[in-house]
Amino acid sequence: MSPRDGEEVYRQKSVPIVIWVQRDEYERQTQRDFKAIMIKYSVLLLVAVVAAQAFVCPPNICNFVSCKNLDDCDVNNGYKIREKGSVCQCCDLCVKILGENENCIPPSVINRDQIFIMMKYIVLLVVAVAVTEALFVCPKNYCDNIECENLSACSESNGYKIKEKGSWCQCCDTCIKILGENERCMPIALGMISKAECAEGLVCPVGVGRCVKEN
Repeated sequence: MSPRDGEEVYRQKSVPIVIWVQRDEYERQTQRDFKAIMIKYSVLLLVAVVAAQAFVCPPNICNFVSCKNLDDCDVNNGYKIREKGSVCQCCDLCVKILGENENCIPPSVINRDQIFIMMKYIVLLVVAVAVTEALFVCPKNYCDNIECENLSACSESNGYKIKEKGSWCQCCDTCIKILGENERCMPIALGMISKAECAEGLVCPVGVGRCVKEN
């Protein structure tokens, strides 16, 4: 066997090794990028929580709060006064004492203050996620270096469809599965990439986990 032939054989055998090393390095880089993104999300979430708490309970807020008179809190009929139990711990609160097998969240009681606080948390979280995606996850001109996948085989006749700009950072179209009625689905949260979608006229409600008809 000539040196050239031997060199050619060696080169052919080494190709899978090179490809494997490149793929392994790509997977490690992907994991590092994912960890970096999660750390950034966690930091921004912490900032959002602190900001929300400071916004809801600013310093000296209790000086401007008028506490409710609790003389009608019937401590002899299943109620008790909880010290500093209100929002921002400004006032005492009259709470119901629940016995065994009683509903832990009475349907007739709606804590509007807590709902108000949660809405602020949600808004700040959404803003934090949007800022993170804009600054870190999807930088400017990110899509210029992305090569989109060929979707010529994606056909509705096979139970799939093309979703425009459905990839990460909306760089490429994606092929997603069409789910029928009562098929398992997952509600898409902010920042998630959809791999499947309920068919037209069906929705995927949170807590149901299946495609059902839209009311």
